[in-house]
Amino acid sequence: MKSLKNIKTVVQDGKVTITADLEEKTYSFPVQQVTVMHVADNNPRWARHAQMSNEAFFVKRRQFGVAFPLEEMVTQVATIIEPMLSYPANFKGYVPTPDTIVAELDSELHPSFQWKIADKANAPESEWKDIEGAITNTLSRKDLPPEKWVRCKATSDCGVSWTPPTISK
Repeated sequence: MKSLKNIKTVVQDGKVTITADLEEKTYSFPVQQVTVMHVADNNPRWARHAQMSNEAFFVKRRQFGVAFPLEEMVTQVATIIEPMLSYPANFKGYVPTPDTIVAELDSELHPSFQWKIADKANAPESEWKDIEGAITNTLSRKDLPPEKWVRCKATSDCGVSWTPPTISK
């Protein structure tokens, strides 16, 4: 059965564009089958059927069909069209190396990032200053002063979230 992988969804000027690679994939079919459309109104013998399982949404006719993976496609398309179906980025942890700090975040959307720096971990919001050019989830330690605190702000259409402060060096 044909299925989609590497799905990319973009909304621009009120239009949704979906691109994907096609692959042959085997699914176990669900038991329930519902007729949802016909090739020609005057020939119901050419019915297509829509089926759903925990893996995919299927459109099929006899032994032929196409599967739309639920997690990869339906969720991605739905959250791009209506971001409030999703949730703000969820901080999972830091991956520190001698040269960088990576903030691991879980998000269905593609948030923008801004790292900030302050003298104290519990500094008031007004004392946290943007680190110029630090706009990915990876922060270079190269130009950071020692003994400062940094944190990352992740912003998407469904909200803002912050990583907890961590020491710069």
